[in-house]
Amino acid sequence: MSSAALEISGEHTPLVFEDIDFQYISLLDRERIIRDAIQIWKRMIDKDDKQCKVTHDVYLKLYQLTKPKLVGYHCIMVDEAQDCNSAMLDIVLTQSAPIILVGDPNQQIYGFRGATNALQNAPFSHTYYLTKSFRFGPEIAYIASCCLEYLRRYTKETLVGNTKPSYINGKVEGQYAVIARSNSELLDQVIRLCCTKQRRSFEPQEIHGAFAGGIQSYALDQILDILNLHGKAYAEK
Repeated sequence: MSSAALEISGEHTPLVFEDIDFQYISLLDRERIIRDAIQIWKRMIDKDDKQCKVTHDVYLKLYQLTKPKLVGYHCIMVDEAQDCNSAMLDIVLTQSAPIILVGDPNQQIYGFRGATNALQNAPFSHTYYLTKSFRFGPEIAYIASCCLEYLRRYTKETLVGNTKPSYINGKVEGQYAVIARSNSELLDQVIRLCCTKQRRSFEPQEIHGAFAGGIQSYALDQILDILNLHGKAYAEK
């Protein structure tokens, strides 16, 4: 669904089983995959089929297949273009208005969902590099540039920071951010910081927490119900 193709074909089937020592997939098996994929797609777009669930990619693909024309716009601007997939890019590049793509290929995080880095694959007439970040100072910018040069062999443009001082040795000033890989881990950190007062030496001593969008949007009451049911079932055992 992330490709720009109008129909499912052999180009959308894998050549090897990645989970089985990269064994090659036979032509017969690839044909079966195509037939199954076509049947699944037909069920996905069937409004009367309530059993086959769909994702957001489905109606994006349906929109792309209509070959939409965006009229009345002087310019089309796409932010985070490095995370566009081929279907999104097809919608944008088939428009007649001037197009501006903005993004950073070093921040691509949706490759697993078919992102193809529009900055590299789209035709363009001009390229401008925005190398100054207003989020951090020169110290962090220097470390980031070194990482890009060593890990990505990226030496075209050097990243620079703003004039404010920044720290790379763990000094904490102002706001404190916690990055988590899951919602459950994030909630654990909120409880640790705001409820148990178990703080590390470098963490602020006074912390006020807030939930983006309001705490009601997180359905914590449902989680509490599940916890209570789990506790009851465990007690009955």
